[in-house]
Amino acid sequence: MKECEEIVKHRIIAREQKGKKISLLNEIKEKVKVVEVDGCAIIEGNRCDWLFVQMKPANEIFVELKGSDITHACLQLETTIQKMTMKLDKDKFAIVVCGRVSPSINTTIQNLKKKFKKKMKASLIIRQDKCCFDLSKLKEIDCSKI
Repeated sequence: MKECEEIVKHRIIAREQKGKKISLLNEIKEKVKVVEVDGCAIIEGNRCDWLFVQMKPANEIFVELKGSDITHACLQLETTIQKMTMKLDKDKFAIVVCGRVSPSINTTIQNLKKKFKKKMKASLIIRQDKCCFDLSKLKEIDCSKI
């Protein structure tokens, strides 16, 4: 799996796929392990696209860049977390960056967030087209700030 990993210390760590983008602000340029999950670390079955691991304090951010099937994206994240989580006691985030988010899916999203918090011990974030996340504060931020 080492061939699927890269250690970076960039101020902004970004990955993009089919117009969907995740950007991580790494203001103090800490070491972050970037793992290409889909097609590299995990070749078969459900899997998300990326895993970002802060080296200290070893928080994990699982990311799926998806078209529109949020439920399937969450299944991919859940399966990847079960297979690849390293620190059960550390903060975990599951992020879906998808195309259009229909207002009619709001109840489904709320239920998925509760399930992730309880079962996976992970915070679920679902955003349209792009998501920006501050590693030092472990929270989502406005993308115009980076």
